[in-house]
Amino acid sequence: MMDVVEILKELIKLPSHETSAEVVAYVSKVLDEGGVQYDMHEGHRDSLLAHLKSAQTSSKNRKTLLVHCHMDTMAPEDGLSDHVPSIRGDRLFGLGASDNKGSVAALVAALLRLQGTDLGEWEVLAVFSGKEEGVLQFENPTMTLLKAGNLIADAAIVLEATCDDDGNLGLCVGNYGLLREEIIIKGRSAHSAWPQEAVSAVDIAYQFKKEFDSSFHSNEMSMQLPGELGRINVKPLESITEIFIGEGAGTIPGSGKLTLDFRIPPYEGDRIAARDFFDRAVASIEDTLKEICSTVYATWKYRPEIKRTSHYIGYVTRDVGLIKIFQDEIASQSKQGGMEVFVAPGRSDACILVNELNCDCVVVGPGILTSCHAAEEHISVTVLRDFVDLLSGVVQRVASSK
Repeated sequence: MMDVVEILKELIKLPSHETSAEVVAYVSKVLDEGGVQYDMHEGHRDSLLAHLKSAQTSSKNRKTLLVHCHMDTMAPEDGLSDHVPSIRGDRLFGLGASDNKGSVAALVAALLRLQGTDLGEWEVLAVFSGKEEGVLQFENPTMTLLKAGNLIADAAIVLEATCDDDGNLGLCVGNYGLLREEIIIKGRSAHSAWPQEAVSAVDIAYQFKKEFDSSFHSNEMSMQLPGELGRINVKPLESITEIFIGEGAGTIPGSGKLTLDFRIPPYEGDRIAARDFFDRAVASIEDTLKEICSTVYATWKYRPEIKRTSHYIGYVTRDVGLIKIFQDEIASQSKQGGMEVFVAPGRSDACILVNELNCDCVVVGPGILTSCHAAEEHISVTVLRDFVDLLSGVVQRVASSK
């Protein structure tokens, strides 16, 4: 069986910031050699579905464990990592080492190890997605596969970086929801020689930002985790992430655009209640934005427009059993003293899987959180190898569960 480190080295060499075709070709070659069955799904971003199941299990009784990872990376830029893998001590450097080719390599290695294993009534459906979750649903290969009826799951694991700098794996049991809004600024442009004729988009945007900063003061709230995991504090997050204003030298701009991100903590109740909580939070945010726009209009007589561009509902997994399987497996391997359970402010494809398939899901992976999207991106070789053991053991524990 190929060593997971060698698999990751080969993956890092293959660019996947624009298309994942080369990564798909390599993964399919390795799976072919290991006798693992798979299906190809071509499109804007190539994806691959691999299958492990016991031949004696009837389709009527079969349960599906979906394991998901994305294959794309950030684009190579000056000062960031490149496609030349290198090892220094226990660290393997290269673009995508932590986000997310380390997870891809670990899943490939685990499939090779588990090939031929008796999985009882369970099937493993491994999803190698060509692109991470997109702002628009049609940009997302996972959503495309869902709409085509290619994905089913009784439980799901999304492989994303959850490792800290000391090599300790965390277990993400939930993601915040996301609301993204655009604020379209409209004023009146003028030549800079006649500023008195202008209603500057810069001035309007400046007032909007001041009103925005003073209107949103989110407080922490307590949230119950499933089972006996206790309570944690979560806090809504809001920020202005983009400002585009300007019409060239010599012109006072009369238009512009701001992008706003709102991270909404998930609701601890059932999914119907969670959706209602999210909808009410969105309505409250948009009401506040309308009030801000009215205040700006009272000053400038030009009203900004509000445009919702994206939203995801957050989730918290209710499956204590899946969480306990991870905790028991890592304890049995004596790799670390336990797994910290947390809810992430960021989003992942887990949000799509949970809300579309109505299954429970956890997020875990060997990548180092602080190394993602960073210069000198790297992963711990020891953690990577240990993670293949962990993932393989978890699959076998799930297969032996009721």
